[in-house]
Amino acid sequence: MLAIQLTAFKLDFYAVYRWIIKKEIWFSGALFIGVIISSLAVSYQKHWARDLSHLHQQSMQESNDLQVEWRQLLVEQSTWGATSRVQGLAIQQFGMTMPKLENVVLVKV
Repeated sequence: MLAIQLTAFKLDFYAVYRWIIKKEIWFSGALFIGVIISSLAVSYQKHWARDLSHLHQQSMQESNDLQVEWRQLLVEQSTWGATSRVQGLAIQQFGMTMPKLENVVLVKV
């Protein structure tokens, strides 16, 4: 009777051992799949970050180019609107002259 009980215990222990082994293999497989998915996610995130960084660099370059163009346009505007230039064009093209003091009339509003 004791031998039968030991044999029964040995079989149960062996079954439990096999069950643990199966669970460990399943757990290892799950960990392996998790590592693969994690590595793919890291790779995708790094690629996405590099694309955004490249886009940011392009935007900054475009911003700098636009700022340079804006400064050039401001210089051009101040050149075209300079009082001496406008006065010179008025005299040359339209024959305009500065009025004499006796011809100036002050109007009170």
